[in-house]
Amino acid sequence: MDYIFMIKKLWKYSKSDHWRVVLYMVLHILSMLGMLGQPYAFSRIVNALQLNNGNLFNTVLKWLAVYFGCFCIFEICHRSARYFERWVAFRNKKRFICSMYDHLQSLPLEWHAENHSGNVIDRVNRAANALQSFSESQSMYISVVLNFIVPLVVLSTLSPVIVIVAIIAGIILVRVTKILYAKSVPEYKAYNDCWHNVASALYDYIGNITTIIVLRLGKAAEKDIENRIGRVFPHLVNEHKITQVKCFLNALITVLLNVGLIFYYIFVTNKNENMIMVGSVTILFSYLGTFMSTFDFYAGDYESVIHWRTDFESITYILEEKGVYKETESTDILDWKNLEVLLKRFSYQKGNFNLNEIRIMLERKKKIAFIGESGAGKSTVLKLLRGIYDNKDGVAIKDGKEKLSVSALEGIATLIPQEPEIFENTIRYNITMGIEVEEEEIYQAIHLAGFEEVLRRLPNGLETNIQEKGVNLSGGEKQRLALTRGIFAMKNSSLVLLDEPTGSLDSATEMQIYTNIFQGSGDKCIVSVLHRLHLAKMFDYIYVFKEGKVVQEGTFDELSMEEGQFKYLWDMYINEDNSASE
Repeated sequence: MDYIFMIKKLWKYSKSDHWRVVLYMVLHILSMLGMLGQPYAFSRIVNALQLNNGNLFNTVLKWLAVYFGCFCIFEICHRSARYFERWVAFRNKKRFICSMYDHLQSLPLEWHAENHSGNVIDRVNRAANALQSFSESQSMYISVVLNFIVPLVVLSTLSPVIVIVAIIAGIILVRVTKILYAKSVPEYKAYNDCWHNVASALYDYIGNITTIIVLRLGKAAEKDIENRIGRVFPHLVNEHKITQVKCFLNALITVLLNVGLIFYYIFVTNKNENMIMVGSVTILFSYLGTFMSTFDFYAGDYESVIHWRTDFESITYILEEKGVYKETESTDILDWKNLEVLLKRFSYQKGNFNLNEIRIMLERKKKIAFIGESGAGKSTVLKLLRGIYDNKDGVAIKDGKEKLSVSALEGIATLIPQEPEIFENTIRYNITMGIEVEEEEIYQAIHLAGFEEVLRRLPNGLETNIQEKGVNLSGGEKQRLALTRGIFAMKNSSLVLLDEPTGSLDSATEMQIYTNIFQGSGDKCIVSVLHRLHLAKMFDYIYVFKEGKVVQEGTFDELSMEEGQFKYLWDMYINEDNSASE
């Protein structure tokens, strides 16, 4: 049942607010009893006026007081309940989004590569909005229950036949509605999927707006968006047709029931030569309408619950994906001096790339370079060392004695990636990510990354708010900003992994930044992927990769004297450099 599904989600994400949920449920029950008491009090006033006996004034005054009391109960309880209800709804949405983010960041990078970010974001947003909307709509569902029970009790005092006929009509209405829901829900799911597809396109085109503008692709992009939105409309129309049929049948059954049962009550009362009390007819009309509104709700507003469940279920495949990446910190490895890392055979991208067994020797203060052609496995090894990819059987032998899992390196390693990712926030936030630190630490990272010159020309320095993806910074400036963040993050790490974070910079600037990093690294071990080999002489030891294997290793001088892959790469680099300078 859709309501049960959603109420479980509400309770799951309420956590410390469970008592508030119970409280506002009780308050809603009291408020609805107050509201349902008003028509009854009004009918008693009408009956008293019709009878016009000697105690008229006191009777009317008593029921007016009851009417006003019911009003006060409703207002006080309803307003209080709504406060707690909206409070819980907001906090549920917050908890859900944080929970989803925590789960998403635990998923393997391969999963993220296969699932479009715009599509995922749209699904999470829709599910979050569904949870919030459902959480703040509980008064509606409580009213449905009480609108069924209270009128049933009151109407049974007038005529059991009326109650039986009303229940049978309600069952028929629910049955017809259920059949139509079975046809409309698939249309809504398809409608949702089409909008997820639109969100993916918008994410791509807006996120890469520079390419769209400079290549004059605006019309083509707009046409694609129009086509994707166009595919939404047929599902909207189909669902609308089914909904209108459902609403018409519901309205028809309800009005026929109201007219028929009121006529029946008047006819039977008159036939039995009893006085037809206007108040009784009023209460019959009022409570019969209230009773049938519970079935009307199922045929109409309950559709929102079905939509919310559908929105929530759109993230099921995300939640079912097992998270593999969790931050861990092993204290056993913190005081390491030497590490012999043995990585076992590893494959990813559905077996399209295989990494053979690799042995890497790490040492405090040592500068290590990974060299090889694109796709040789250099960056993959860095990600294995950082724990982004799981190498279950890999081991790290600490100081030649203690054998640890390679995952223990997660707690001591910082990986600075090649692609600069810039956040829509201030320069300060892009460096510290909201962590409160001394200004000196920030400026130290800025100096090491060579970002000082860029910072000086920004209008508000560290407080300058940059546009999404840093479009007001050049490629090299964005890379230096991202590098500054990485250097700031590595301050507590003893193993620093650099995946070509200076690839967009010129050779002189790149060499200066590496010099800065080496001078400011203390006793850290630095492992860097190199593409431009002019930096190779700066490193203490070099590993040469080819097709997922380490084919050579040694110092620069040793490798320069050997025939092999390093000499081949070095000669090719020198020739390209000479050609470029001519």
